[in-house]
Amino acid sequence: MHNKTYCNFVFSGMFISHRGSKLCCVNTFTSKEKPKQFWDGEFRNIAKNNMEKNLEVPGCQICYHKEQDKILSNRILYNSEKNFTIKKLPTKLDLDFSNLCNLKCIMCNSSRSSTWAKDEKINLLTNGVTSISKDYIDEIYRISHDLEHLTLQGGEPTLIPEFLHYFNYLQENKIIQNINLQLITNLTNLNTKFFNFLKYFKSVKISVSIDAYGEVNEYIRFPSNFKQLEKNLINLCDNFTNVDVEILNSIQILSLFNYDEFLQWCKYMEEIYNKKKKNFKVVAMKVIDPLIFNLFNAPEKLKKKFINDIDNFFKKNPNCLKGNQNFKIELLLLKKKLLNSVPNQEILNNLVEKIKYIDKERNKNITDKIKDFYDYF
Repeated sequence: MHNKTYCNFVFSGMFISHRGSKLCCVNTFTSKEKPKQFWDGEFRNIAKNNMEKNLEVPGCQICYHKEQDKILSNRILYNSEKNFTIKKLPTKLDLDFSNLCNLKCIMCNSSRSSTWAKDEKINLLTNGVTSISKDYIDEIYRISHDLEHLTLQGGEPTLIPEFLHYFNYLQENKIIQNINLQLITNLTNLNTKFFNFLKYFKSVKISVSIDAYGEVNEYIRFPSNFKQLEKNLINLCDNFTNVDVEILNSIQILSLFNYDEFLQWCKYMEEIYNKKKKNFKVVAMKVIDPLIFNLFNAPEKLKKKFINDIDNFFKKNPNCLKGNQNFKIELLLLKKKLLNSVPNQEILNNLVEKIKYIDKERNKNITDKIKDFYDYF
């Protein structure tokens, strides 16, 4: 890390989505410039100059604020990467081609989920789907020839047909074998056409979004099936040689109810992967927004349960999750911050009202999945 504002991703890559171009996926400034224009443009040049002078960059406050609160930021993750190169064209691209998604996750919205958009009667002619324009895709093709690292997100990338067209282009132009791919996915399906391309990449990291264990995860990531998700993870372990798997554990208030079971499940999955001499990694993420799901606003009784679950698990399993030391460290830091946080009763009341609204929309009841939910509120 060069200084307190430097971010290697800004110098080597960019984020491109159906909403526009940005320095990275969390920067709050979105440009309507086409990708090549943004790559060579004024905003990115100002950002690079500011970083070299140790000046704050507009739109980067999310990372700065997280770091002030001693929370792992995207900038720190980018800067922890040992190898990155700067060329005339991007060596890193983070792509979000569409909001097409089969889930309606409780903390998500219409820009990330066509299922949410459809329910909110947005883009009804396309079933809620918004996709990147052909002009943007053509430009992405042209700036991909120096590509070394590619991240795909969405929506659900495995369902987005534009990514298959992009893979074809990378293969036809003999670029695909130079690329380290990261796929951020809900892994509710193993789309054969999509997954058949993985063997052509230099390496593949599949980052699976899982917020809790079993039925709690099903409530958060509605209407997913946890048993099917587990089967898909085992399938990856058994059948893909160039693939590493990590769990992006986005911890929010609802995740805290059965974290002991989540940790036991991680232990179980690690054992399966270790038998195949495969890596199985868990990354602790924190849901800060929307505020009603912010884990630092959890009721005191629930926070204590979560902390006890962590302490008891590692006391009983001191040698467990050996390949996940960073995860264990992140949980320890999280415990400390939770102990110093104070819940906001008004926000908690809003959470309860939101849950009641969601249950009415789904014609379900949260207590079918989280039996003791109302015991904590």
